[in-house]
Amino acid sequence: MTTTNTQSIMYRKENHSGFEPMQAAMMFVEALSRADHLHGIARVKVQLHGDFACPGLKDLLAATIIAGLQCDHDNQPQWLLQQVVQSKRLCLAGRKVVYFDVSQDLLFEDQRLPASSSGITITAKDADADILQQRSYWMADPA
Repeated sequence: MTTTNTQSIMYRKENHSGFEPMQAAMMFVEALSRADHLHGIARVKVQLHGDFACPGLKDLLAATIIAGLQCDHDNQPQWLLQQVVQSKRLCLAGRKVVYFDVSQDLLFEDQRLPASSSGITITAKDADADILQQRSYWMADPA
């Protein structure tokens, strides 16, 4: 069963300092939980688009996205990233352990999303590699 949804996180200069990748990752796993897909997930892939593919941001973005996918506010994101890199395991929403190879499952692409210069696409697949859910999150470019 394939469920594809697109969601936008809008940038508003007056009340928001910018796009928060950790928040997008948390929203994704919360949507998986609500749809009762968490138990069937075998793999997650994260693609960072456009400005998020900047080499200087890779470690920071990887760490905050890992923390968001795990819904882990208690530990340091860099420490969480190191644990996932070493174990190749990610605990989605703190409840479902899946294989996650940072070098293969967290991709930085220069390609922009159609609506924005910066964005993230997160895809959850089952054991047969069927997409359970895919969502794109992006910051609306200021006018």
